Amino acid sequence: MSSNFETYSREFLGSIFKNLAGIKEKEKRPLLAHYTSLEAFKKIIQNQNFLLSNPLCMNDIQEVRFGLSVGRNQLELLESNNEILRTIHSKDNFIKILGKFNLIFDDFKINHLKNTYVLCMSQYDEETHIHGSLSMWRGYGSNGQGAALIFDTKFLEYANDSPLFFGRVEYASNEDPIAKINEIYIKFFELIKDENIDDEFLTKIGKYIFDVTLFFSLLYKHNAFEEEKEWRMIYVPTFDTKSILTKNLTYLIQNNTIQPKLDFKIEPLGLEPNRDWTFDTILYRLLLGPSHSLPLALEATKQMLKELGKEHLIKKLVASDIPYRPHSGG
Repeated sequence: MSSNFETYSREFLGSIFKNLAGIKEKEKRPLLAHYTSLEAFKKIIQNQNFLLSNPLCMNDIQEVRFGLSVGRNQLELLESNNEILRTIHSKDNFIKILGKFNLIFDDFKINHLKNTYVLCMSQYDEETHIHGSLSMWRGYGSNGQGAALIFDTKFLEYANDSPLFFGRVEYASNEDPIAKINEIYIKFFELIKDENIDDEFLTKIGKYIFDVTLFFSLLYKHNAFEEEKEWRMIYVPTFDTKSILTKNLTYLIQNNTIQPKLDFKIEPLGLEPNRDWTFDTILYRLLLGPSHSLPLALEATKQMLKELGKEHLIKKLVASDIPYRPHSGG
């Protein structure tokens, strides 16, 4: 296998799925907002951490299950694609690739999907939506009674050993992902047409195709959610080769349910070269939900920041003035 191909996995993922750390023009990197409840808002500021969620516990569990199933089904159909068979020299080679893919697929579903985690954020447009997105307040900001933390992403740097991937969610109908995953697979096979095919190479092809399928399942969402403009920070345990975050697995009890979580301290991971950013330096704005636009709520939040020892963040605090009041239901 060529030495250039050894770097394939992350580079190909970053080219197919928009990788935030891969945007070289840092001034073009978006601001990202994390909408949440007031309780979580306080805890994030106090502890300077995020609790990442397992994708199976998210609102639409069809996302990851549907994506993985589509990927496997479409890969199996490529066994009859003569162009791809010519690329890898024989149908037997394709069967070996598919066999490795299926072994990794089944192992991941049983042993690693439970320890895969994501953090959902929304692209924040300061020029057009300075007070946040109404749909995000409704869906994720406690029906307007929550708050949002907005981060500047210019600090991000690509690191080979990082177990995290910052990807932009793509939106499509239920039919469109089938065409997209086929396009991705075909593009991949085009990359390897000049490679020396041997058993070791076939094994690695199976693994790389699984990685692509996994990220496809985590970064494609129904186009009904398109206005969310979502980005996701993704933790994949099989990428954590240095066990940087394996000790951070925890849980959260909330509303009579218990869920697995990944406790991510908002600080550099300690990878070379060393980074010097902090929670305070990457925090761009603190935004109170539109139902907290009253002066008393703003003053109370300032007092909270003072008691948390974060008085210096008051200058970043803004209350959304969207004319919105939470629905009472019924």
